[in-house]
Amino acid sequence: MLSDNGMVFTTRFAGGRARAKTRNGFETELAGLGVEQENSKPNHPQTCGKVEWLQQTQKRWLAAQPVQPATVAVNHPGVSDTEAIQVREASIA
Repeated sequence: MLSDNGMVFTTRFAGGRARAKTRNGFETELAGLGVEQENSKPNHPQTCGKVEWLQQTQKRWLAAQPVQPATVAVNHPGVSDTEAIQVREASIA
C-alpha cells in the first residue's frame, strides 16, 4: 500500500530514533493483515500525486457502481437485520 507520510499513516518521521521503530495503529493493522506499506519520500510531490490520482480513480469507480441495498432483508427476504448481525458476530467469535 502506498501512502504519504501523514501521522495517521506512519510515525517513522515523528522525531527521535525511538519513534522510527514504533508503529501507530494503522501500521500495526496493516502488518497484521500482511499488507506491505510503502510511504512516499518526504518532499516528493510526484509520489504523493500518484496516491491522490489513485484515490480519485477509486472514488469515480465507486460512484459508478450500482446502489447497494441498505439492509440484508433486501437481498435475503425473511432474514432480519438482527439475525444477520448475530450470524456475522458468531462467525467472528
